[in-house]
Amino acid sequence: MSTFNIARLALRLTAPALMGAILLPTAAFAQSADQAEAYRLEQEIKRLADRNAWAGVERAYEDLVNLDAQVSVEIHNVGAQSARFLGKTFEVYQRLERAQAIEPTETTTADLAGFDQQYGRVRIKGDARRRPELTREAMPFLPDQRKSIEWAQRVVTETGSFEGMLPLGDYAIAGKAFTVEAGPEWQDVSVSRKEATAAGASGEGVVYKGPVAVVGYSFYTSGAPSDPKPNVEVASPETFSGSGFHVAGGYEIGLTRQFGVAPTVSYRGMFGSSTFHHFTAWAAAAFRPGDLRIAVGPSYGVIQGSGTGVADWFDVGQSQTQNPADGIRYTGISAGPGLKFSAGYGLLDLEPLQGVVELGGIIQTDGARTYMGFGLHVGIVPKIPRFEG
Repeated sequence: MSTFNIARLALRLTAPALMGAILLPTAAFAQSADQAEAYRLEQEIKRLADRNAWAGVERAYEDLVNLDAQVSVEIHNVGAQSARFLGKTFEVYQRLERAQAIEPTETTTADLAGFDQQYGRVRIKGDARRRPELTREAMPFLPDQRKSIEWAQRVVTETGSFEGMLPLGDYAIAGKAFTVEAGPEWQDVSVSRKEATAAGASGEGVVYKGPVAVVGYSFYTSGAPSDPKPNVEVASPETFSGSGFHVAGGYEIGLTRQFGVAPTVSYRGMFGSSTFHHFTAWAAAAFRPGDLRIAVGPSYGVIQGSGTGVADWFDVGQSQTQNPADGIRYTGISAGPGLKFSAGYGLLDLEPLQGVVELGGIIQTDGARTYMGFGLHVGIVPKIPRFEG
């Protein structure tokens, strides 16, 4: 056998062991991390349940289930309790089934049978852009059943559709009457966009609105004029940079849950050997994926500046020994269009506002030179009412 064939055979025999040696620690580490996160979520669920903070319990329970970790009967029962409080009847049923699969009890069996007798399964299929209204003429007396209907109405209002369990009885949606009946079969109710519109269904419209205000650190800089002219008699500052602060205020109007417009005015100052005051009007488009907020758009600014040290090419016949360019005072006003942008993340819930931290910047030109500002800011923006099912 050749040396090459011997080496290839050895590689074939040892490769699985080598791959195992590499992958097993990685898998063990990932499993350990999941277990640690599962334990943390279980403790959080218990703490929140003790405080009757059921919305928090719901979020933590769903995060725990998404880990695909082993969940105890106790936690499944707490999850069922949180879903019951919110009116999410089908989720109550599912979580009781999970608990029953681990540790069957007569109580859970009776609870599941009660749901099957008093509720039916319904799928309402509509259009998110034209969300119809779900109604029931006579609301049931039992609090759990009322919550179940109110939850379904909220889901339809927010998304246009619904899939879950409703108490037995007669309902209507976008002019369509239907009856919920007991049983394990799903009942489908479809509502077209045309039908929803004819019934006066709500569309996107203005989804959210509110003030925008930020303040923070600013760094400001500008290079020397790009097109100097010989013997010009207007002093123009040499390259400069410095620090100051930035403050902005405006109003944001959301046309969808992911997009809005935010007209804003701002002030950016730089202080030191050179002093600059930059006032800006900004037509911003705001993109809101999740807790991110990205704003960008054209701007127009007026800059008032003063300081010492003009561009080297500035020359009106002065003595460079007695009056060098870097000792000449300047003052003046510049104006021009620009582009302003920011990227922020929501860290604090201040319903109906949201506290954010952001990085922002601006680029502006007056035709002769470019001005740039960057900074780290904190502030408030409108909180978008997102539906969490």
